[in-house]
Amino acid sequence: MAADVVGMVIGSFLVGRLGPVLRQRLLVPAAVGTGVPLLATFAGPGPAVTVALWALSGLLADYAVLAQIAFTQLVPDALRARAIGLASAGLRTAQGVGVLIAGVLAELMPASAAIAACAATGSLGALAVGAVCRLDKRQERREGDEPRTRLVLKPTENVGAPLEPTGAPEGREP
Repeated sequence: MAADVVGMVIGSFLVGRLGPVLRQRLLVPAAVGTGVPLLATFAGPGPAVTVALWALSGLLADYAVLAQIAFTQLVPDALRARAIGLASAGLRTAQGVGVLIAGVLAELMPASAAIAACAATGSLGALAVGAVCRLDKRQERREGDEPRTRLVLKPTENVGAPLEPTGAPEGREP
C-alpha cells in the first residue's frame, strides 16, 4: 500500500521542478499513464513487480497536482476559493463512488482483475477528457478565437448559486 505513496512523493518532487509549458504538456499523458502500470496486475505478478507497478502508478498520479495548477490558473481570483471547494467536493464524491465500485468488482472477480478493470477505466476516461480538450482547442483555432488561458466566470449575488461561465477570453470582461 505504501508503494504508490512513495511514487507520489517522488512525482511531486519532480513535478515541482518542471516549467509551466512542460507541466501543461504532461497533464494528459500522466493522467492516462497512471492506470497503465496497474493493467499488469491482471497477470498476477510477484510482490516485487507489484510494488514497482504501484510505485510507477503513484509517480504518474501526480497529474492531479498538474490538474489542480491548471484549474487554479483558469479560475478568476474572486471565485477561486468557491471553485476549488466545489471541485474538491466533486473529487471526493467521485473517489468514494470509485472505491465503492472497485469493492463491488472485487467481490465479483479476483482483486487483480478488478484493479486492472478500474485502471483501464481511469486511463480511458483520462484519454477521453484529453481528446475533448484537444478538439476544443483545435476548434477555437479554426474559428479564429483567441485561445483561452483563463476561465472568466460571472460572480452571482447568491453565494450558494452555481458558477456561470461567460466564455470571455482572458482580459476581456463580458
